[in-house]
Amino acid sequence: MPRKWLASNVLEASVQRMVKVYEEGHRVVVSFSGGKDSGTILEVCILAARRTGNLPVDVLMRDEEIMLPGTFEYAERTAALGASPAQTVLTMCKKAMEQAA
Repeated sequence: MPRKWLASNVLEASVQRMVKVYEEGHRVVVSFSGGKDSGTILEVCILAARRTGNLPVDVLMRDEEIMLPGTFEYAERTAALGASPAQTVLTMCKKAMEQAA
């Protein structure tokens, strides 16, 4: 089957899909591990939420107990972009790590 080239790129198409989800009134919750896959999905959701006035994005981040400090730093930077509920979860995770140390 021949390729069909579209006027938009993959990023813009994915943001547009999430814009539609937000416009339909759905609640979006992103499971964020701090890795590149969930980071990409979270960024797409933040862009769509910003366009539709739905910031902050709801984020769930689980404490893995073995996360590297860089993972927490990346998650904090991402939270500052528009995923503020992650900040609360991160703060709890960091406090737990500091108490365990």
